[in-house]
Amino acid sequence: MSHAVWITWENQRRSLELAKAFAAKLFLYNSRYPFRLLRYIDASIATITFLWREQPRLVFGQNPSIALALLLVILKKPFRFMVVIDRHSNFRYGSSNAFVDTIFNYISDYTIRRADVTIVTNRNLKELITTKGGYGMVLQDKIPELSLYEPLEWVKSRSLVFVTSFSKDEPLEEILEVAKKLPSDINLYITGNYSKSSVYKVRKENLSSNVHFTGFLPEKDYQSLLHSADAVIVLTKSENTLTCGAYEAVALGKAMILSDKEVLRLYFTKGAVYTDNSVQSLHESILLCLQQKEKLETEVLEFRAKIQREWQQAFEILGDEIKMRLKRKGPCLLDRRLN
Repeated sequence: MSHAVWITWENQRRSLELAKAFAAKLFLYNSRYPFRLLRYIDASIATITFLWREQPRLVFGQNPSIALALLLVILKKPFRFMVVIDRHSNFRYGSSNAFVDTIFNYISDYTIRRADVTIVTNRNLKELITTKGGYGMVLQDKIPELSLYEPLEWVKSRSLVFVTSFSKDEPLEEILEVAKKLPSDINLYITGNYSKSSVYKVRKENLSSNVHFTGFLPEKDYQSLLHSADAVIVLTKSENTLTCGAYEAVALGKAMILSDKEVLRLYFTKGAVYTDNSVQSLHESILLCLQQKEKLETEVLEFRAKIQREWQQAFEILGDEIKMRLKRKGPCLLDRRLN
């Protein structure tokens, strides 16, 4: 009972960075079962086994998955641990399936009320947590250390990297249309597992020659690709989403093309060109970004130093709050790990 643990069912850089920052033992379990229900059962059994073995006093859990968040808030009383849920943009503001939304939001609201602390990435989401009866604190992504690099022979000059997970909130159709309008020497590299993308399956026979789907890359190759890029594109149709790819771009001092969303504009105040995600706007933003590349890179470096200081301050405030809540629950040995 002398350490904290960080549990995640997805391999995301935010969890890796924050687990390290909190000196928490990382438990990353990525079930290989093809069906969601089987994955949840498998991952739940593995997580319960891990908790039984470790007997932690403090448990950090990543949401997504909401199933993991639900499991942890249910287990916190019998296992006698404190739960901190790190939640990014896993909220439903309305979709085509009202029944699924209702179930999701019921579970979501329950986990918010039952978690001791819910970490979110911006003030808008913190206010949402409060209205739902939870206790929210803001901590943006930590600027990652991306030191792996070697030249990649397959990366062409004048390259742009579109960081994507092929989620529904990413304008892939528009990006593919833009590629056709760009000069042929501007190459667009699209990262991630494209095999699950319905857009790719429909459009794969009619792709522009300057579009390159990389597939899922090993970490060293992924970092090397970002290092090689003239600019990084990170897009979302959703509000209140601070995208991990943008933090990676900042880490490397790269010019960025980001979606014109309020929370992104308020946070990434330098080094970015903004787009409304339409084909015309994307086309204009890409050309402008390349034209102003050196200026934007200088801005990114200035911005990086600023947000690193701000992140450290927010991290210390969060750490102090967690330590105070742990002390209320009784003596523990975590103070030296959270200093």
